[in-house]
Amino acid sequence: NEGAEVTAAVIGRILETGEEFMNAEEHKWVVDDEQMPDGLDLTLLQMKKGEKALVTISDGTRFGFGGTETTTESGVKVPAGAAIQYEVSLNDFEKTKESWDMSNDEKYEASIVKKDQGNVYFKAGKNERALKRYEACLKLIEYDTQFPDELKEKCKVVKLATYSNCAAVMLKLKRYKDALEKCNKALEIDGAHQKARFRRAQALAARDDYDEAEMDLKKLIDMDPKNVDARNELKRLKHKMATQRKKDSAIFGNMFERMAKTGGDFYEVKPKDTDEAEENPADGVPAFP
Repeated sequence: NEGAEVTAAVIGRILETGEEFMNAEEHKWVVDDEQMPDGLDLTLLQMKKGEKALVTISDGTRFGFGGTETTTESGVKVPAGAAIQYEVSLNDFEKTKESWDMSNDEKYEASIVKKDQGNVYFKAGKNERALKRYEACLKLIEYDTQFPDELKEKCKVVKLATYSNCAAVMLKLKRYKDALEKCNKALEIDGAHQKARFRRAQALAARDDYDEAEMDLKKLIDMDPKNVDARNELKRLKHKMATQRKKDSAIFGNMFERMAKTGGDFYEVKPKDTDEAEENPADGVPAFP
């Protein structure tokens, strides 16, 4: 599983040239921790102890060493985005403990580890990995009804920070609806949490919910008149609103101008023969064929 420590015999080579950049009879690493290429880690998650595999990673940018040239520990330079290949034999592995096997205290401690890992990835700009860690953190403690009260309070602090951090990552990934959901969860815990409210305003603005975004930003300024970020965001929002109003005015203005010239009417209904119109006894509204 993810986070498992594996021991494997590994030979790695550049696919195009066949040049080896790794040859280890016993190499240890943690799966899904950027210690080895993602393509190899994904394969190992499906392997059993004693199995062997030939792993070809054609998309080196996404699943290999990435989009920049990499110098390996052996000194071999792997070109940016190069296709690579591994021969791997899984000798042993030690799985991480699953959440259902953990005590409540262990879940709490593991959640902090996941949150901190997420923070490291987020600061490094690795948003997808950060989000994965944040979601793993929440999965451990989101449903804490069976936790004792003291532990619930500790978990609440972790959940509050993690919901807000999730929203920050989702904003960068342009997942505005999901960001809004995480902000709402954070504000359910603490309505005065300024980062969550600020990020909710950003998500609302990105979804063109300008009035709701403006309310959140004004609320932030009421809470802290010195909140420079909120004031600047409100200025940007008002500029965006004004620009949208101008666009709408131009669109509808041209529409009504064209209608005036042609004598048209949005709601004009012309019966084929007015003599055929009948009075509807139920509501007095003329009924046309």
